[in-house]
Amino acid sequence: MNRAGPKRAVDRPRVVAYGGGKGGTGRSTLCAETARALARKDERVLCLDADWGCPTLNTLFGSGEPPTVADQDLPPLGAPDSHIADFIHESGHEGVWLASLASGRAHPFDPPQISPTELIGQLHALDFDCVLLDLPSGTEPLGVSLFALSDIPIAVATPEPSAVRLVTQYFRSALLQSVRLDPDARELGEALDEILDRQPMGLTVDTLLDAADDVGARDDDLRAVVREATDKLETYLVVNLVREGSEQDLGHVLAHAWHEAIGLFPRFLTHAEYEDRRWFYHRRSMEQTSMRGEEKLSRDIERIARSLREITEVDERYPRPIPRLEEQADLHPAKRLGISPQSGRDEVRQHCRRLWEGYGRSSAVDLIFGDSEQRPKMAEKLEGLYREVLQMPNDTFTEEGDTPSRQGRHTPAATSPTIQAGGPRASAGESTHPAGVSTTTSTPAADDSESQPEETSTQQQTDAGGPARTVPASGGDMADDTESRATIDSTDRSGDALEVPKRPASGRPGALVESLRRRAGVTLHDVSTHTEIGVKYLTAIEDGRLDVLPREVYLRNYLRDIAEAFGVDADLLVERYLDLLDAEIGDTDEPD
Repeated sequence: MNRAGPKRAVDRPRVVAYGGGKGGTGRSTLCAETARALARKDERVLCLDADWGCPTLNTLFGSGEPPTVADQDLPPLGAPDSHIADFIHESGHEGVWLASLASGRAHPFDPPQISPTELIGQLHALDFDCVLLDLPSGTEPLGVSLFALSDIPIAVATPEPSAVRLVTQYFRSALLQSVRLDPDARELGEALDEILDRQPMGLTVDTLLDAADDVGARDDDLRAVVREATDKLETYLVVNLVREGSEQDLGHVLAHAWHEAIGLFPRFLTHAEYEDRRWFYHRRSMEQTSMRGEEKLSRDIERIARSLREITEVDERYPRPIPRLEEQADLHPAKRLGISPQSGRDEVRQHCRRLWEGYGRSSAVDLIFGDSEQRPKMAEKLEGLYREVLQMPNDTFTEEGDTPSRQGRHTPAATSPTIQAGGPRASAGESTHPAGVSTTTSTPAADDSESQPEETSTQQQTDAGGPARTVPASGGDMADDTESRATIDSTDRSGDALEVPKRPASGRPGALVESLRRRAGVTLHDVSTHTEIGVKYLTAIEDGRLDVLPREVYLRNYLRDIAEAFGVDADLLVERYLDLLDAEIGDTDEPD
């Protein structure tokens, strides 16, 4: 969580701020629907509309215009004896209350005269489980300061270049405000003001530190405050209005680029799809409740709500990548990419590939760096890191005493099935080797250390005397890590025929597929080799990751391909998997 703001007691509400600066990105809708989702989990939620000029949350909840201080005969916010609690009223939705800064302003269209630190402190004193702030557009100091001081500041962006540009400047403003509002900054007075006032439009953590060096007097104190304030600022990211598959991973690319460009790393929480969002609006406007399985935005919202409840796990999964990519090349690759160092090699490789491909196709990233030449340079660096990961032994990706992640577990060669080549077929989100190239091996498909781009390698099978595997040159493009279509034995290690498991003890739908794979003694790469379903989706199917799983029509086809690979009843596997999936998410899509 963010540590730049005032400390809160454990039993006090966590303050979540939806910001980003760009209008029309759906911040208010995400804020309102997240509140509803948290309320369905029996949390008491306050939605605070911080847009004092044009509040909208009251409209989304169907309540009237926020009352003014004159209407209620109350002192405005910032005056003695005033408190945000005086402006709270019911929203009409069980478990959700509303408040608006427009109610606490002394004059129309003027910001309330309350310091952001005081307001956050008042919010921490309220009797709620969570407070959601819907911040105004633009980079006005009060709104950005509330973002920088909140416990969980979430920037809402869209794939459009204009949004990326404005969110970039919004993050820069948040860096500036986090330094200005640091408790130790008051003692530095004019010296701190001098370095902050001299900052360029494209300020970064480095420019702040460089300016502290140039002051001369108390430069050590200035550097310490700047370093501490910027290190404590931890932000998060949601990409809304996503229209195509390639945009689903854009958040990871943007987060990495912002860290490389300005030194701030927003952790990517989820994306929300555009078409489902339009349908969702229609349902709301017609006063119809969303039904389970009919619309996907509810799942996107549930991912946000779940992330807020489990924010520590998000922080652990995506630690800030320190140092940056070009520094200390001997550091663990996961730590340089911004994912947990306990990740398996497959996960590290896939994330590196996701970033590499994203830099190659996302021209909006140019607006983060302000230089069109930086994007191809970053893609080149990630290409080198990808090759490095492929050559590293698997045991370097799990720390001693830690349980390897599912993506990092590999089956010994002695128990791996025989894989025979067939015709390649492209799958969603993955590329394949050029058509007509055949490969044969009896070593584990997950051992892809030979599958380096731009390189043809041949490795004789050891211990089993099998034929060699030849990997074609990629011509400079990123080679896929899956091999050509193959065959998987439909019996387990004891020779018994595989069957679709009954309801697993864990109740997880993915345990059905995972059980089949483990009984067959094969890896995720072996299954990907046969089915040509990307490892990314196979992992999501086993983990039940709703943020990665494809639409149901594709999911059904993937499950049928998996059933065919293991020689089990496809209809039964699909039926049991979807039943368990529905049971797992059924309570998240109940009518409001």
